[in-house]
Amino acid sequence: MSGVSNKVLMQQKSKQSSIKAKAYTTKQKILIIANTISGKQQMKKYLHSVQQLFAKKGETEVKITQSKGHATELAKAYGDDVDMIVCCGGDGTLSEVITGLMPFDNKPELGYIPTGTTNDFAKSINISKNPELAANMIIDGVSRHYDVGLFNNKYFIYVASFGIFSRSSYAATQQMKNTLGRLAYVLEGAKEVFSLKSYHLKITTDNEVLEDDYLFGAISNSTSIGGVIKLKDPNILFDDGLFEVVLIKYPKNILEFGQILHALQTGQYQQSDLITFVHTKKAIIESNEEMPWSLDGEFDPGAPVVEVTNVHRAIKVVH
Repeated sequence: MSGVSNKVLMQQKSKQSSIKAKAYTTKQKILIIANTISGKQQMKKYLHSVQQLFAKKGETEVKITQSKGHATELAKAYGDDVDMIVCCGGDGTLSEVITGLMPFDNKPELGYIPTGTTNDFAKSINISKNPELAANMIIDGVSRHYDVGLFNNKYFIYVASFGIFSRSSYAATQQMKNTLGRLAYVLEGAKEVFSLKSYHLKITTDNEVLEDDYLFGAISNSTSIGGVIKLKDPNILFDDGLFEVVLIKYPKNILEFGQILHALQTGQYQQSDLITFVHTKKAIIESNEEMPWSLDGEFDPGAPVVEVTNVHRAIKVVH
């Protein structure tokens, strides 16, 4: 009798092991959304090898973006039918993909291969600039939750900014970015230095109301903004439900402007009276004039009242 029992027990264990092995070896459905003209068009060179790497992980399909907003359309169309979407492109392409995924209750995992000009989000979470290395980081990586920003009715992944240097992120043409790389942003930004403009704003955060004339402002979930501002606060987390808000007051003279530049170079923002740095879940920005914004490097016309909300742990990024 005990022999029969042992046999049954062994069969049950064998069956359980078989089920576990099957679950482990089940291949994923993967969609690669690639912007092959972003950055210096390096994805054209690496697309085939990247696709081959992911083919080992599962059934892989590639879609190449054809126009602005196309990545959002692709993410919406395929997001409910795949296990993972791999975005190949710059910060703007990544933002488009996330916008397409946000309506889904059960979102696919997201992989990111940064091939843009600044790749601020990738820098913040230490994703390799080499497409093949970034692909392997996804294949061998783990899934981590990240917050997403909601700017009135638009989503962004790492920053909403206004003022000096914000315009350069969307004013530089694709041809300039492909030819000059980050220098394209520097040249566009240099134009703004000679025509500094301030905005009188009322900004309401979780714990305080700020009102002043500002040269620049950013609401971010990143440690790098435009490749210019580096945030070194150890309390910056990407899944804590909080934004980091950086506000730079309009300088009254050349001495104050020099103080701002020094703070930007050293990263010692909290030691300057001209720079405000706060954490908040939500921010309301009120302006009495037109003020354009940059959302993940893309132009947005803004509005007299802008409400920015943190969508806590909204997506899962594998790296």
